[in-house]
Amino acid sequence: MSELTILFPEAEVVMLGRRRVEIRPVQLRHFEQFGRAAGGVFELLQAASVQQITAYAKQHSRELGRVLVATTSLSRWRVWRLPAVVQVQLLAHVLRVNAAFFVEAQVAMAKGLDGLL
Repeated sequence: MSELTILFPEAEVVMLGRRRVEIRPVQLRHFEQFGRAAGGVFELLQAASVQQITAYAKQHSRELGRVLVATTSLSRWRVWRLPAVVQVQLLAHVLRVNAAFFVEAQVAMAKGLDGLL
């Protein structure tokens, strides 16, 4: 039993200009919102030009802003004042941090269930 542990995600810090921004793990109450934003950004980043990224960011800035408020240490006021392209870049960091945790958690869960299956 002592080898069983539950992973708990750690926040990471990125620099936004001279400001330190903490990127937090996605909370359960924000999963749906995070999933919508993540899906759109993943599709966009696969084969998008700078113009397409800018257009997407402007069109979805409200959705991106909500996710960034929930997953970073930035206040709502600061997030809404970020340029749209910066919001997309910051969301890409949020996706990277949370994707790494989900992969680790999935592997740990599979190992934990290995003896049961």
